[in-house]
Amino acid sequence: MSGIFARWIQICTMIAVAATCMILLLTLFEIVMRRSGHPTYWVLDSCAYLLCLMVGSAFPAITARNGNVAITLVVDALPQGPRRMTYRGIDLLSGIGCAIAAVLCVIVLQRQIDQGITTVSGVVIPKWWLTAAILHGLLGSCLIHLLHAGAGRPNQKQESAV
Repeated sequence: MSGIFARWIQICTMIAVAATCMILLLTLFEIVMRRSGHPTYWVLDSCAYLLCLMVGSAFPAITARNGNVAITLVVDALPQGPRRMTYRGIDLLSGIGCAIAAVLCVIVLQRQIDQGITTVSGVVIPKWWLTAAILHGLLGSCLIHLLHAGAGRPNQKQESAV
């Protein structure tokens, strides 16, 4: 299971990097087109959609690498046992928070599908595509937080830096 899980994180990272590269290329294309007097109408929308895909794909990968922003000065000063339990509690609460957000996202996604809601822009797409990207990120991050809560975080500091 860990091999499949690691491969999934790797695929998420590749999707996020590819989306970021596409944003860069499309922005450069737009700059060239504007300078030549032929601005596009679709690049800005496409970049916004790719940004959503990038965030949804990067969220689980960042969580798996413990890359979320955290101020851990007080927790890192604790002895190893209480520190480990505190981190597990934080991961449990984070997993529950992501699960709640994912449930809300599913409700919104279902409404968007049922009502056929689309984006209001030059490039019209079903809005549920964007919501699905966010849902993917929330579910992936939820799973990772809950795994960390149960098994502990990888690469967790063994001794306090203080």
